[in-house]
Amino acid sequence: MISQRARQLAGNPSAIVRGHLACLENPYSLENPKGFVNFGIAENHMMNDLLLPALSKSVLPNEEHIQYCDLRGLESTRNLMTNFFKEYLGIPHMDPEKLIINSGVSSLCESLSFSLFDEGDQILIPAPYYTGFEHDFTKRFKCEFIPVQLDPQKNFRHEITPFKEAFKAYRNIKGILLTHPHNPTGEILDETFQDEIIAFSKEYDLHLICDEIYALSQHNKVKHQSLYQRARKAGANAHFLYGMAKDFCLAGFKLGFFYSDFEEVSQAVSASSYFYPVASITQLHLENLISDKNFLNSYLRSNSERLTSARNHLLTELSEFSFIFDEAAMFMLLDLNYKCQDLEDEPKLFNMLMQKYGVNITPGLEQGLNTPGYFRVCYARDKSQRDEFILRMKKAKEQGDL
Repeated sequence: MISQRARQLAGNPSAIVRGHLACLENPYSLENPKGFVNFGIAENHMMNDLLLPALSKSVLPNEEHIQYCDLRGLESTRNLMTNFFKEYLGIPHMDPEKLIINSGVSSLCESLSFSLFDEGDQILIPAPYYTGFEHDFTKRFKCEFIPVQLDPQKNFRHEITPFKEAFKAYRNIKGILLTHPHNPTGEILDETFQDEIIAFSKEYDLHLICDEIYALSQHNKVKHQSLYQRARKAGANAHFLYGMAKDFCLAGFKLGFFYSDFEEVSQAVSASSYFYPVASITQLHLENLISDKNFLNSYLRSNSERLTSARNHLLTELSEFSFIFDEAAMFMLLDLNYKCQDLEDEPKLFNMLMQKYGVNITPGLEQGLNTPGYFRVCYARDKSQRDEFILRMKKAKEQGDL
């Protein structure tokens, strides 16, 4: 009935998908106290009180907006966002003609898998990594990920040596994919590593894809230092990704941004925009949001404070557990390695937490790790959700399951 490629795409959903679907079908709430608590999805649910009033402002479409528009994004939106990236992410001199707006970063990742790589080309990616990248880069256009195993004894911090070792072991590596700050540890990549990976990418003429989707979700109020801008100034084959799903909690708006100084790359990704356009009305709502500087500065400050408070809430109340965390983003790694004698124990642990305690957290093996027992915990939930998660984790600990 369906094609072989469709069967491959639809078959064998990952644990992160299975967990999320179970949580959607039976979510915890005060009215449904036995539902699942979903700490496995990197969403921020703590800013609705500020976002919804701001998004309720009227937008005024004109004739341009109700007809076919530029598939790269509205000119007005692209101009606004280049100024935003300059002021808030420290990326100056962006040409709005080369900025591409598509329906989310996932769409742009798939576009890059088509535009930069051929089937069988390999991409270095530090593990643990965001499991959705597998879907975006490998499912349809058949790139191959080469996980670079970061050292759990060093809290999975980025170092150049394992990248060089992985490069020597494979023959068809064409690019590097980095998220800065990193998903799932929240690590802000230090300048030494940034300089080393940029030099490495230049030495072997590799594409360096810089995903900076968590750039403004920092806890320490230090201004984001863009990896893309650093690589760009150094003359690397660097390309930039950003989206509104994380810093701005607008996952449902499906807004992703791509930029490259390279004309050929920009044109190739632009050509794919036919398949991934964003509705003009969505872009107009974005313009309302981004153009209000008073709201923007207040929102970003509140978001940083709430993320820090939510993280510290879990760290304080679950002090009997060991977490790996840093100063950015909305997640950390829970170390349950002591419960896993081998790789087969991790999915058993995931299933036990889901079925017995109604807790969804992301298994590390699905994030590219070859060491079991490290689970991503996404903590940007309201206090009632966090309180329930804490109670259930304490219960699992008390009963000897953790």
